[in-house]
Amino acid sequence: MLFRSPNIKEQNLDQVRDIFRKLESIGCSMAPAKESEPLFELPAEIVDGLASMEHSRWMRQMARDKWSWGPESDEERRHHPCMLPWKQGDFKPYEGFEDRLGTDGLSEDEKEKDRVAVRNIPRILKKGGYTILPRLKSQPASIENKQIEPGKEFPATVTIQPRME
Repeated sequence: MLFRSPNIKEQNLDQVRDIFRKLESIGCSMAPAKESEPLFELPAEIVDGLASMEHSRWMRQMARDKWSWGPESDEERRHHPCMLPWKQGDFKPYEGFEDRLGTDGLSEDEKEKDRVAVRNIPRILKKGGYTILPRLKSQPASIENKQIEPGKEFPATVTIQPRME
């Protein structure tokens, strides 16, 4: 049975609303794009950290909607098999709703769905007329890198070729 949450539209909107926070976490921002500008590609080394953030965002929304882990999707009981930590045993990113999670780590197949969502950020922004730019070094980050993937050092900024005017 295909799982279709009754709040799928709100989940999709939340995913888009969260793009700015993800970009801030890697030292980037969004800016109006020029039509001729090529599609920005997120460096492979940051995709996993952003995908973990996306999974946490999704689980936080599901927990707010009273969902919890269950071995199979069950809309009536509000159980979902993906209510699992990104890494087995790492519940720190899920403080406040860790009691709603299963104990195993998320499977690689499910992680890949979050990675795909992250890789699509440049396309989503381009459709809206925006691109991704590195933040100026004088601008402080509002989200610490450790929130991307707790316990793992993460580059403070991403090296991106500046846009030529």
